Amino acid sequence: MPWTREDVYLVAERASQLSRQGRYRESAILLEGLVAVAPADSYCRNALARVYLALGLPDRALDLYTGTLDAEAREVRTEALLQLNRRDEAVKELHWLATYSPGPRFRRLRILAESSFPAPSSNFG
Repeated sequence: MPWTREDVYLVAERASQLSRQGRYRESAILLEGLVAVAPADSYCRNALARVYLALGLPDRALDLYTGTLDAEAREVRTEALLQLNRRDEAVKELHWLATYSPGPRFRRLRILAESSFPAPSSNFG
């Protein structure tokens, strides 16, 4: 029997509670299962990527977004690239975000990028 949207969000809420408690490994386990049963659900994918970042696994977060064009996904992708010190790719993502999603998370990522790469890398919007 397939999972309903309600089933997915009940488990996602529990994963969110675990994450807020700092229990990232347990949250990741639940979210990995949700991504497996509902691969198109962007909420679960984004939540899992954030948990991977909290666990210090930016490469796993990045893998979740290969080929993704959603603004929230690209914000998480940019943060993962910054944590992996993949400057050129991060700069490309920041340029995209400056055009399509210049909100508060973008500004935080721009500051993070500028502090990570103290070179004339500004001009992100």
